[in-house]
Amino acid sequence: MAFKKRRGLRVQVLKRKGRIKLRKKIKIKTKRKMKRKINNSKLKVRKARTRTRTRQNKIRKTRKIKYVKPKSIQKKQSENITVMDSNLLAPSNLHGKVKVCMLVIQHPFVDARIFKKEAKSLLKAGYDVTLVVPRNKKGFLYDIEGTSYTNKFLEKKFVYEGIKIVTYQPVVPSFDYMKNAVHSGNFKAFKDPLYLAGLAEKADIYHVHEVFSLYSGIGIKRTLKSMYGKSVKLIYDSHEITEGSEQYVSLFKQMIKETDSVITVSDSMKDWYKRAFPLLPVEVIYNSPHLDNDFEPKKYTSKGLVAGFIGWMTKEKANKDKMLKITELCRKHMDFKFKILGGVRGSKIDFPDSMKNYIIQCGWVKFERIPQHLKDVDIGWIDFDMNTPVHPLNYRVALPNKFFSFLNSGIPILVNNCSEMANFVRYNQCGLVVDGENPSAEDYEKAILYLQTHRRKLVEMSKNARRIMVETYSWEHMENRMVQLYENLCKVQL
Repeated sequence: MAFKKRRGLRVQVLKRKGRIKLRKKIKIKTKRKMKRKINNSKLKVRKARTRTRTRQNKIRKTRKIKYVKPKSIQKKQSENITVMDSNLLAPSNLHGKVKVCMLVIQHPFVDARIFKKEAKSLLKAGYDVTLVVPRNKKGFLYDIEGTSYTNKFLEKKFVYEGIKIVTYQPVVPSFDYMKNAVHSGNFKAFKDPLYLAGLAEKADIYHVHEVFSLYSGIGIKRTLKSMYGKSVKLIYDSHEITEGSEQYVSLFKQMIKETDSVITVSDSMKDWYKRAFPLLPVEVIYNSPHLDNDFEPKKYTSKGLVAGFIGWMTKEKANKDKMLKITELCRKHMDFKFKILGGVRGSKIDFPDSMKNYIIQCGWVKFERIPQHLKDVDIGWIDFDMNTPVHPLNYRVALPNKFFSFLNSGIPILVNNCSEMANFVRYNQCGLVVDGENPSAEDYEKAILYLQTHRRKLVEMSKNARRIMVETYSWEHMENRMVQLYENLCKVQL
């Protein structure tokens, strides 16, 4: 047996029957060279894949389109990968619903506007709604009268009528602290309990209802953007115009700049915001109730009149002494009564015994039962003292809940010269305006006697009141406005 090398191989030469048979024994090349060759080929494959991914990422960022993995990968992974534009909202829960979180610091959680109308309308429209609401100093939730719920709603979190309720103990930061936090431009100074409770919800839209909850909403918006890269929308629901010192108003205007939309309750308020912030989207959503389905037209066949009042009575709003004087004066000429739904917080008003049968006190009435209590009311009385130093601007631009509650029941309005309400009543011919910023009882007496002797005009005013609610101002119309506002904000990429 002989051995020799041929072409880099060790070859064994075997002689069998006169022929040479070659057989490969082993390769001369070492194992190290073979590994280097394999590694080089793998490296080329990795570089090719990296180039492909980089090219795909550039295309997706440029076109801002959805990217879905190939079907072969979808079979292995049940979830599709979607690349979202950072300016668009993404559903924050697993069910694909847009999550709305309402922040409240000065209203009860069953507030007529916030809970009964806005939150329920959003729930009806398919949104996932959460209310973050305050407890009182004793640690209880409270109703519109301020009475504590001591036997229910004791959990920190619970669901009520389909809406998630999150409770907290409110602490309002000082003005200087708020000012420094807002002007800092970041989220690090925000630490108040409402901010922490709202942040934990990680909602898509935050809907705030007061200046202090607006402050917390700004902190939440900044935090979610900086920490999680999530762009959320912030709505400020302006129930009234913010008044106060020049520094306070200046801080408020600075905060408004970080909102995405403002809701107001009257056209005059909308004009105020538009003058201050021309580019800010502002929508008017009136404090109107749902249409009364059991409505019966007023006939005014009785000889007397019943004037109604809804809400809390103060020195500036529906002074009780003025009400008493109006009743005494009108009763000299006709069968006249007053009916109060509300009154003074915590107790009944102490009227003279001789007048108790003519001034009926019903106490606070639930929102849903107001139309039932107004069936025997003929005139709706609203009186704001425009000369008071307390909130004079808001009295001028106000269109309160009580205003639309009267119209909903076809009750003409009797109001003094509060700009917004007076203009509304004159334009729609749904009541009577008494001139003067603070009319006397004698002025109201003359107006009531006029309505008493002009029954046909009173019937016409009643019809106009009900008609404009059906055609334009009922909550059914306001609900459509609000849902449209949300749809404009929620440009969700499905």
